[in-house]
Amino acid sequence: MSEKIKCIDTRYDYGVSANYKKRLTRTDLRDKILEAYFLKKSLRHNQREISKLSSGEQRKALVDIAYAFLSNFNQKEKEIVLAIDEPEVSLNVANCFAQFTRIEDLANKFNSQIIITTHWYGFLPITTKGQLIHLEKSIDNLKINQYSFFNYLDNQRSFPEDVELKSMFDLATSILSYIKTNEIHSNWIICEGGDDKIYLDTILPENKEYRILPVGGCGNVVKLFNLLLNPLLIDKKERKEFKGKILCIIDTDETKMNYKFENLKDMPISLRRLQVFKSNNEEVIKLLDVAKQGTIYEKTEIEDCLDPQIYYNSIKTVILSSQDSNIIDLFNNYELNREKKFSKISGDDSLLLPNGNEAYRRKNELVSFLEKPEIKMLVAKEYSQESQSTNITHALAIEIIEYFEESMITVS
Repeated sequence: MSEKIKCIDTRYDYGVSANYKKRLTRTDLRDKILEAYFLKKSLRHNQREISKLSSGEQRKALVDIAYAFLSNFNQKEKEIVLAIDEPEVSLNVANCFAQFTRIEDLANKFNSQIIITTHWYGFLPITTKGQLIHLEKSIDNLKINQYSFFNYLDNQRSFPEDVELKSMFDLATSILSYIKTNEIHSNWIICEGGDDKIYLDTILPENKEYRILPVGGCGNVVKLFNLLLNPLLIDKKERKEFKGKILCIIDTDETKMNYKFENLKDMPISLRRLQVFKSNNEEVIKLLDVAKQGTIYEKTEIEDCLDPQIYYNSIKTVILSSQDSNIIDLFNNYELNREKKFSKISGDDSLLLPNGNEAYRRKNELVSFLEKPEIKMLVAKEYSQESQSTNITHALAIEIIEYFEESMITVS
């Protein structure tokens, strides 16, 4: 074109402008995005132009505007892949969890595909769909490994050594900030493992929103509880700004633990243990305050608190689909105890009735098989699947709902 137009008139010339840049910077790209999106109408945040915000606030604004677009987008027209480079850049640690939560909602609520790169390695929202992609460069090639990001706090032992998670203190700071700054009440359930989360997601009604976070064991639940509690004990202002409640749930283990917490009256956070016991010859489930150690103390896990028929069907499906012929043969020597109200397997008062002495004697083999982490996860997923065709109100769900609906005394 340059040569052709010079044939018409030699005074024509194609050239770059005086302010031409050979290399684009991140700032150039950001400015162009802001210019393209906000040219006709200027978006403001707290009465300030977006371009006048800090880099962290601008990064948050871009994620928020993407959320606003995609939440109003008809997925039937096109499939969307949203790629975000380091969404945590320049954000205060207190705001990181909320940022990743917004991104998670784009995937879970609006069915968008999300790709992010990150150096955060902190505590991110648990998602059943997330995958951690690890790139490892060797002399000859690039090795790519994929890890499930569901239940990552339990699975982090299998992660590469250079994937390090931040401290539990960072998580507590993010949660407290999220609850205080969120415009609506935010109710949280902190539980031990990913299988607990699956069960809680399954049994709790869909019209009541709870943010459920498994943290990889009883010790981490208690540690996080203490980190969340301390600021509320010290500062009345913290309690006044608190919008919602937090329920920390742990199993009742065989070894009796003594937890001593003081001044917890009217606190928006509580540490409770699961307990199944008999009252007036009837099985009941309670979430007992760990600070009030009573006479009732019997080993209880969430797997003991479920609907017996659905749980039996779930373990049956998982066992029969396994490759362990010994366990399959052993399981066939039991039948469902239809008098049971809940799903406890271990012990004499069990969901499973043995047919014969050998089945009674080998009961622990079956219990050990069902307690394997990978089997527990399979059973939890099967239970969730089985429950979709039922309309059962779980006793544990009632206990949890009642906790969150208990009135709180306002701190003046």
